[in-house]
Amino acid sequence: MGVKLDRGGLGATLDAFQITKPSAELDGSVYRRSGEQRNRGIEAMVFGRLSDRLRLMSGLMLMDAEYTRSEDTAQKGNTPIGVPDFQANMTVEWDPAPLPDLTLSASVTHTGEQYLDSSNDRELPSWTTWDVGARYRADLAGTPVTVRFTVQNVGDRAYWASVNSWSMLTVGAPRTAVLSVSADF
Repeated sequence: MGVKLDRGGLGATLDAFQITKPSAELDGSVYRRSGEQRNRGIEAMVFGRLSDRLRLMSGLMLMDAEYTRSEDTAQKGNTPIGVPDFQANMTVEWDPAPLPDLTLSASVTHTGEQYLDSSNDRELPSWTTWDVGARYRADLAGTPVTVRFTVQNVGDRAYWASVNSWSMLTVGAPRTAVLSVSADF
């Protein structure tokens, strides 16, 4: 359930949700259904134009996840593997007045702690990364062309991005520069 506010160039949403799904675990060499996981949460977003040259896209989510049924009674009530209790992100874009075809951007992403095991004995720490970028639009011989340059994880933060239900970790990307060119025909 949710509500949405639309004020023309600026909008906001607030949602509450509950999702129930089967949970599974590795039993020896067999991965099998073993119970149920419930995710309850609240998600809020704000997005749109703050001025003619400034835009914002942001969101946050608070999550209360737990194993509601389990064959392992010690697991019941624990937080499922790989589900952070908090996530937030924000991107700001700015079009500098002297260069109307240029857009500069900055983004921040934060993910809270995540458990590595169903007993909630080990957890991944929270992590935050920053990205910066620029986008330039030009008209080349009647063809609109856009050049994008982004540096992801500017601080070169070493982090574990996530863990899946088999306790396999995903390494977060190091500082990465991306250059792309696109044309509209």
